[in-house]
Amino acid sequence: MATVAVLILLASLFPALAAGTDCCSPAADYGLALTPSHKCGVVLPVAVGTYDMGTYAPGSAYEASLRHLVATIPAKANAESSGSSYYRKSCRDGAGACGRSYVDDAGESPNRIVASGYCSWHPDAKSPDCGACIALAFREAQRLCPFQRMAEAAVDGGACNCSAHFHDYDIMEQFQHGDPTSDPRWNTPDQVMGVVAENEENMRRR
Repeated sequence: MATVAVLILLASLFPALAAGTDCCSPAADYGLALTPSHKCGVVLPVAVGTYDMGTYAPGSAYEASLRHLVATIPAKANAESSGSSYYRKSCRDGAGACGRSYVDDAGESPNRIVASGYCSWHPDAKSPDCGACIALAFREAQRLCPFQRMAEAAVDGGACNCSAHFHDYDIMEQFQHGDPTSDPRWNTPDQVMGVVAENEENMRRR
């Protein structure tokens, strides 16, 4: 497994690689649905390989846990953001931007989910609505990645920018502490880059 340093380095390549794919491309067959603003189903940057978390069924326990988190995390942001002092405390002296993150989990294995929301804004912004912005990011993650067990999306909320992320807790544990390359959900870099190259060639022919 690649070291953390290598992952961080390769992560810097992610936007350029992601720009060549979309949710309607053949890359979806490999658990890929990537753009600069969202990511569906995959754990690692495509240059390392990908690990597909798969999908959940409508009406399942996984969906119920996700709906709970999609409601409670923005609500937590709203509850904590009353009053201008909250926004001042979230800004470091001399920082070009301010930010707050919110993390929670819900459900029992094998339907346990970890989700997070992040909100950032300029120090001069007046009371950015982080709750609504994070809620929008969660909606976009689910819209762009329907029924995926892992998704993330970033949105422009006007006075603030937000991102939302959720993933299957158990599958992430297997990935982090096991050997993902022996798992059928694993796609090698050659497989992934072959699909990306094929997609780019198809786009050039249009």
